[in-house]
Amino acid sequence: MNGVFHSPQNVNLTALVFGMLDRLTEGHISMLKEIGMMGNAADNCVPWDRVKMLGVHFKPSPDGMKSPTRALPLDDGESFVDETDIQTNEILLADMVSLGLIEERLASVPPIYEWSKDPSKNLPGYAHVTSKGRMVLEHISEA
Repeated sequence: MNGVFHSPQNVNLTALVFGMLDRLTEGHISMLKEIGMMGNAADNCVPWDRVKMLGVHFKPSPDGMKSPTRALPLDDGESFVDETDIQTNEILLADMVSLGLIEERLASVPPIYEWSKDPSKNLPGYAHVTSKGRMVLEHISEA
């Protein structure tokens, strides 16, 4: 690698990213990219609950789902989501937290419209891409 990269810093950073890529799946990468894009648009304040729903599709019936859950009603009927899709996202998020690619930050004071009767939900978490996560995104987008 030293022959390819002229700077020792580039070797270390690239080796770190290459070592991590073996562990990252397409789900990890697409979710990390989406959190990064949403974070840039929202000043790095992407609600954790919203991130858990990335790629979860609402369907008109529970057919073909492993664990269907009723969702908020759409225009004229009810919709369903597959709870296993949300659980998969939670696993991916936990894995990216353990890798140091993202972190969950708590807001000091939540906006009024987000307050809930359940006190545990009054300090929502926000997904934030760490500097290590941004480095991975930079290496991936270049490739």
